[in-house]
Amino acid sequence: MSHLLDYIRKESPKIAERYSGKQFIYLDLKYWILLRDYAENSNPIVSQIAGKIQQLYDEGKCIFPISDIIYYELMKQGNDAKRSASIELLDKYSEGLAMVTAVHQFQIAFGCWIRKKLNIGSETSLENSIWSKINLVVGFTSFAKQSENLNDNLQKSLFEFISKIPLSIIHDSTTIPFTPFTGKDDVKALNDGKEKFKDQNKTFTEMFISELSGFIQELKKPIQEELAKLFVEKMNRQPNLQETASINPDEYCKLIIQLFKEEKLSNELPLLKIFPSLFAMMRWNKDRIYKDGNDTTDVLHAVHALPNCHYFFTEKELKSTIIQLKLDKLFNCVTESDPKKILEILNSM
Repeated sequence: MSHLLDYIRKESPKIAERYSGKQFIYLDLKYWILLRDYAENSNPIVSQIAGKIQQLYDEGKCIFPISDIIYYELMKQGNDAKRSASIELLDKYSEGLAMVTAVHQFQIAFGCWIRKKLNIGSETSLENSIWSKINLVVGFTSFAKQSENLNDNLQKSLFEFISKIPLSIIHDSTTIPFTPFTGKDDVKALNDGKEKFKDQNKTFTEMFISELSGFIQELKKPIQEELAKLFVEKMNRQPNLQETASINPDEYCKLIIQLFKEEKLSNELPLLKIFPSLFAMMRWNKDRIYKDGNDTTDVLHAVHALPNCHYFFTEKELKSTIIQLKLDKLFNCVTESDPKKILEILNSM
């Protein structure tokens, strides 16, 4: 178990308490760019949205948490001036508040769920366990490795120091060479797969289970790590090699799939509800093709926003799919794409 993830879990309730009472609004890339470039936009509604966001933030009513996905998308911008302006906005409106990665959110959610299933008390709730600072989230692997041989006090000092550095300082273009992030989906592979398996499922529920069954195989490692953590909590020692080998995530994968089939799981494991549902809908719509290579990015925005924020402002297609699947209701997150309606929402706060 990573010392950094343990640190994040311990600090997260304090962060959640610090922002309690505020409305959490998740903006996808479109709306961060809107905030950055509103002065160049001829649409008066865009200017009003930007002004209202400024007002709500200044009044302490709202905070705009970010994710690693937002960060990576903004890093695609090759224009130094626009990228720097975007980063300054992130620093200002998010205050560095970020959700841990989707995989870490799943690991934490699985831990909360399995403890409840086994009638083992959990110190904190899921919603208070996934908050951190953006530097620790995007630099997790590097900082976790750097801290391996430090004692507890030095680890904590390192993590606290990193947390407080503004993104705008880290990404000062005069001191750090920059190469834009270029990651995208393999559109051809997605479309070929959709065509190949187009007759595999007869109902949407079957399509969802098909997506879930494939996707959950990528999550065996966090399941195993969480089960090992549970072992340490119960036995007050690390498992030996034989005990580690006996921790089998496959059985839990099968259990989770069966519980979804029987509709005995709904929003307890958000990643496993949202991600397969949205991709299943993309496959279920026979006329839809994968085009721009950003579908996974879009879905991950929903994974971050729906279970953790009060509002999600996004693109029209994603909003329509979320509402069609009733994911906005399931996770109690108002999802909107129409600028006029977004302005109405902001004015009502």
